[in-house]
Amino acid sequence: MAKVEHLAQLQQGALQWKEWRSANPSVQPDLSQADLSRMDLSGFDLSHANLREANLWEAQLVATDLTAAILQKVNLSHANLTDAILNQAELVHGMLVWANLTGAELCDAILMGADLRRASLREANLFRANLVGSEIWGVNLQEANLCGADLQRTNLSRAVLIDANLSDANCERTNFYQTELNQAHLYRTILRGANLQEANCTGAYLYSADLSEAILSEANFSWANLTQANLNQAELRATNLRGAKLRRANLSKADLTNANLRGADLNKVNLTATILTNAELSDTNLRRPLPDNIT
Repeated sequence: MAKVEHLAQLQQGALQWKEWRSANPSVQPDLSQADLSRMDLSGFDLSHANLREANLWEAQLVATDLTAAILQKVNLSHANLTDAILNQAELVHGMLVWANLTGAELCDAILMGADLRRASLREANLFRANLVGSEIWGVNLQEANLCGADLQRTNLSRAVLIDANLSDANCERTNFYQTELNQAHLYRTILRGANLQEANCTGAYLYSADLSEAILSEANFSWANLTQANLNQAELRATNLRGAKLRRANLSKADLTNANLRGADLNKVNLTATILTNAELSDTNLRRPLPDNIT
């Protein structure tokens, strides 16, 4: 439970709170389980505060400093966290449905099991954030920085990741079903066993990405850069790879039945045991002989 004196200081307003924190720098504010719904805490210094299981539904937290705050099982649904600072914050199993986190700083934040459905994380900085097992269905992550983030087994279906940076991120077994990844940066991203069925990856940069055993059926990878990507045993049935760069990629044992490879660069691609039944290969740059299984 929140300490009565700490809650009283908070309720006296921003100036009193700032003075109290300055006078008590070693005190960790305990606001756990407090009902702070619809409060305006914009610009407050809540760094290192204990807000475990607090109710911040529809709270105003614009540019609020929540660095290293404890926010486990917090309710931030519909809260406004625009430009908030949440670096190293603990948001395990936090409820952030429809929260506005546009431009927020979440470097090294822990969001394992958090519910971020329909939240806005546009231009947010999630560098090295831990989002394992979180729900990010339908979230706006356009131009967000997810470089080095851990997204294993995360549900990102129908999310918007246009121009987002997922370089060196771990997206093993992640669900990207019908996700918008146009022009996204996925350099060396681990996508092993991920589901990208019907995802839109037009013009995406996937140099040296690991897509082994991934499901890419009916996805759009037109004009994407898949140079040196690992697509071993990937499912690419009816996938659009028109004009894609696949130079030196590994497509061994991949299934490209009915795939569109028109104008693709397949120079020095590994096509060992690759299934290319009814694949469209006109205008393709292929400097090695095709396998015998093409019909």
